[in-house]
Amino acid sequence: MAKNNNYQNRVIKNVLGLSAEKLNYDRAKREWEYRGEVLDHGPIKEQIPKPVECQFCGHKIRYGYRLHNNINHKVVEVGSECIGNFLEITPSIASNLDADKRAARKRRKNEQLKMRRDLYNSALAEVRKVRIAVCAIDNCQKDRNYILSVGNNAATLYSALASGEIDRLAEKYGVILDQQKINVFVEEAGKLKPVDRITVF
Repeated sequence: MAKNNNYQNRVIKNVLGLSAEKLNYDRAKREWEYRGEVLDHGPIKEQIPKPVECQFCGHKIRYGYRLHNNINHKVVEVGSECIGNFLEITPSIASNLDADKRAARKRRKNEQLKMRRDLYNSALAEVRKVRIAVCAIDNCQKDRNYILSVGNNAATLYSALASGEIDRLAEKYGVILDQQKINVFVEEAGKLKPVDRITVF
């Protein structure tokens, strides 16, 4: 029971603090409106540098349901527990909330895929510089065979870059690489299981 009281007291304090109405919690609650906006911040353990918190209760959240204040125009993100303080959760509303959450998850997945594709293409462009230099020289068949096999997918590109082999070839053939483009790709690809690298880039 104490836990529920602590939760409720925290919510009341923060709602009054962020609302135009500073004394009456029930009146303050009526200032806030949910307009169907949800943000997917990803699994809590993957949120960097720290997890997002519900602005009313302070719990760590993956999905942020955005509430708009119709008087002072503030916008806050709350978790699935706190959204129930502002909406009467009928089966229809529960279904809408679930659809909004699914749309947020899909949106995040698409944004992540685009970001990863951009990282892959930027790193691949650096490898192509090395490929051009290697292929311009006739008597380097071994290096040519190796460089032509790199970058068919994100897994082979990651292996070549992480092993330092591309850096070695770049130095050998006098190619200057943009290490930042390489490093951000290697860092992102390194977070994934080897079997997933092909499909998520």
